[in-house]
Amino acid sequence: MTPHDSAPAKLLARLTDYRQVIWDWNGTLVNDAPLATDIVNGMLAEYQLPATHLADYRDTFCHPVEAYYQRIGLAQKLSFDHICQRFGEDYRAARDQLTLHPGARALLRALRHSHTQSLLSASSQTSLEHCLAHHAIAECFHHVYGLDNHHAACKIDRGHELLEAAGVAASKTVMIGDTDHDHEVAEALGIDLILIADGHQSQRSLSLLGAELYAGWDALG
Repeated sequence: MTPHDSAPAKLLARLTDYRQVIWDWNGTLVNDAPLATDIVNGMLAEYQLPATHLADYRDTFCHPVEAYYQRIGLAQKLSFDHICQRFGEDYRAARDQLTLHPGARALLRALRHSHTQSLLSASSQTSLEHCLAHHAIAECFHHVYGLDNHHAACKIDRGHELLEAAGVAASKTVMIGDTDHDHEVAEALGIDLILIADGHQSQRSLSLLGAELYAGWDALG
């Protein structure tokens, strides 16, 4: 059995005390940080700005997302709305080539009958629904909450809506994510948080938040 076929035992055991898992999507379940880096590099090259690579992207990326584009100089060349439109177009063109992190699919399926599983993402609702269908995991989620825009904005309001709709106590809910915004959301919702540094922010960046943190999916077996 390969890592893609088996649920990571450490994380599976860690979740037994909860009734609901709220998953982030980008970077947490789907391995899309390399694609994001490529898209950003395409825009940087057009304006003769220094290229980035995955490690630097993860060290520099932050929320709000507009602040990241200011850090790398793109916000001085393009409006944030234009950046988001361009990013979204390039992402949609390549998203069906993405894969889930090793063990993610098996874990989702292992939990589907014992836990309420919800998805809370800054991606658009239509994009989320497309991706879940493409990866054949839509049936693993009881609730799917995305945003209605392409700006990857704040998930807190949608998180409150999700908690109310799910009807599971905050004390029995844990969020699993990969960024500082997931930390912000979990604090606002009053729920526990597990961070996995296999997505859009590095272990070094995430370690500053003081949350439960794993170096990557390969550390969860």
